[in-house]
Amino acid sequence: MTLLSLRRLWALARTPCWRRRDRTLAAVILAALLLVYSGRLHAQGAAEADAAAAARACIAAKQKGGDLCNDVGACLADYRKRFPNGASRADLDSTAGRLTLGCAFARDEQSFDVAKSCAAAASSACAAQSCLAQYRRDFPTGLHSSEALQLETARLQDCVRESERAKPRAAPSATPLADGDYLGDAAPAPACGVVRQRIDISACGGRIQWRHKAPLAASLPPAPVQWEGEIDASGDLRASVRGNASFVAHGHVGATERRIEMRYPDCASAIGVAITGQLASGCSQKPP
Repeated sequence: MTLLSLRRLWALARTPCWRRRDRTLAAVILAALLLVYSGRLHAQGAAEADAAAAARACIAAKQKGGDLCNDVGACLADYRKRFPNGASRADLDSTAGRLTLGCAFARDEQSFDVAKSCAAAASSACAAQSCLAQYRRDFPTGLHSSEALQLETARLQDCVRESERAKPRAAPSATPLADGDYLGDAAPAPACGVVRQRIDISACGGRIQWRHKAPLAASLPPAPVQWEGEIDASGDLRASVRGNASFVAHGHVGATERRIEMRYPDCASAIGVAITGQLASGCSQKPP
């Protein structure tokens, strides 16, 4: 029987049309019903209070055991189900919301500390970048997302540089003439005032150089001339005197041929040089 029904019965008992005895009986019945109803209200209130106390005890136990961030809402599940409009519902929801938010902040801080420690201990910039990227994946809008992005970007740039340095570098192109010092036999050219000469030739990393005596002009005596050039992978040789197009040399070095031809501006014939033997291996520290 609802409270509205009780009120209607009480109003009926007070009407003049009822006999006194009937009104007395109705009053007794009403009093009994009120007693039962109030008992039910009291029992329901006690049950609600017990459920609220159990929820608070559950939260307190989680706080004491350091397990507060492990689903605080589970402590309120029974109360919310049994008393969706209970007197303590608002207070319990507020407490749970506040604790849940605090837990989220705590997890954020802890995860960022772990990411920074991981990056600091990483063996490479690439590994450090992965540590910070993991935090940003877990907390894309976290308290430290901007700082983590800056750190991650810096480590990513370092990672790219590390990767570039780690790439195998191409070995210098091999040339048919190994690095070393060689002996050359330069042929004479009497018409040009050039005598037969033994010259030292130096080869290093595809570059070649030698010194040869010849007149720089028809009226001048022979003078040392420094030749410098390069040898490509096929063995073809090109050289000049300080890049002067009037002093050019061509040749070829290979398994069966090692010959150079020099041309001077006032000499009609080419002056041949045969590379006859190797004096020392490795790049020479001084020009010949």
